[in-house]
Amino acid sequence: MSQKATPKSQHTPMMQQYLQIKSEFPDTLVFYRMGDFYEMFYDDAVRGHELLGITLIEKGQSVAICEQIGDPAQSKGPVERKVTRIITPGTVMDESLMNADEDNVLLCVFGLHQPVIAYAELGSAVCSVFTLADIAELDNELARLNPAELLYCEDSEAEAFNRYNSSKLGEWHFNLETAGAAITAFYDINTLEQLELSDNETIAVGVLLGYLQNTNRQAKPELSLPKKMAKHDFVMLDAVSRKNLELTHNVHGERSHSLLGVLDKCAT
Repeated sequence: MSQKATPKSQHTPMMQQYLQIKSEFPDTLVFYRMGDFYEMFYDDAVRGHELLGITLIEKGQSVAICEQIGDPAQSKGPVERKVTRIITPGTVMDESLMNADEDNVLLCVFGLHQPVIAYAELGSAVCSVFTLADIAELDNELARLNPAELLYCEDSEAEAFNRYNSSKLGEWHFNLETAGAAITAFYDINTLEQLELSDNETIAVGVLLGYLQNTNRQAKPELSLPKKMAKHDFVMLDAVSRKNLELTHNVHGERSHSLLGVLDKCAT
């Protein structure tokens, strides 16, 4: 049953509160706090049933956690609630939901001509940014980093983005002033000069950090200052070469019997 089937005014005050919150997160499953439990309603309940027994985040589904923030004893109507956390594939920080064998990478791409990549590895608290020469290099770097979630501007879509859990953001997010403010707020710094970022790098990093701040509404994650990387910092291998060398996965796509799989079993 869709929540649109019944006019909002005919619902109970508690359900009116739920529908108001849900309207702010239409594409996200809302886990609505009811006493000691979380519940889903209407279309969310149908979708949740379809995914029952499947880890939602692994399937690319974002989840909004709606907590009771008011005191039930003091509330004359529905207890006040608000969304305190949005869990997306790239912003998972709960170790029980993370794959211990792989980095959980949240990545932002800005531009397709000399694309800029900014990414965060929340497990190791590292933030990096670099500029690429062209779309071919972008394809190779996406294959190397294998992001859990990829952020990009709605007017800059690429076929490669469809291979990942992608979140398309409005063009207004990719504004230099907005991005710069997001960076200074996230790191509590007064100026961007020390970071030595180009304008496009500033935008990519700012969108990434703004997304992290929006999804972690109570406590922002710990993250290093963005490290600006260049080609001479590492060896560039295309996706085909990495696959043939079986660096991280074997020819069957499994970790076992790859170079990384062997190293995992080594002791020092």
